[in-house]
Amino acid sequence: NVFVPPRPHQRIVLDPIYDVEVDLATSVDHPSPVIRSCGEIACAARAYQRGEFEDMLRYGRDAERSSIFGSAFWFGSLQVQSWAEYLLGDLEAALRSADRDLHEAYRFGDRSAMIVPVGIYSLVLGSLGEAEASAIVRGALPRSLTVMLVAELPELDVWIKEQIGRDRFAELRQRGRGMTPRELQALAHDVCAQHFDAKD
Repeated sequence: NVFVPPRPHQRIVLDPIYDVEVDLATSVDHPSPVIRSCGEIACAARAYQRGEFEDMLRYGRDAERSSIFGSAFWFGSLQVQSWAEYLLGDLEAALRSADRDLHEAYRFGDRSAMIVPVGIYSLVLGSLGEAEASAIVRGALPRSLTVMLVAELPELDVWIKEQIGRDRFAELRQRGRGMTPRELQALAHDVCAQHFDAKD
């Protein structure tokens, strides 16, 4: 039994940093890289709402090219890509993109940028049927996220509890809370290596 992500909600809650008054149709061609990358991430969010995950991935890649290296939009573009790859069922690509995001988050010392890659690890593990490992990684995350994975994580929690029970889930989440993102990454790789080549 594996975790199957839910269909996207009709509305996604975006971080206020992305809530700018620009026309999405023109923002992706705007000369300013800030407006362009903002528009591309907003278009990726709209593609997510529509279940158009290939478009979501394309906009994430475009946003990476437009964004200033190391900026919030640049990290957002990496996170959109790993999320889209996960939703497309390409678990190996999602893992690699999450690794890249986490590596750069450590390099820049950006703890907030470490949240989504850890979420991707938990989701990938769930999609492989690895409920206990998924529960450990999930323990390091907030109970809910407001920007990305808003639908997937609560559904993942339900699935994990169905697989291993509420008490075991609570026990494993507690273990995960005491682990660093790099330790969680290593755990994810060790377990994923039983299913596919999970090398960086």
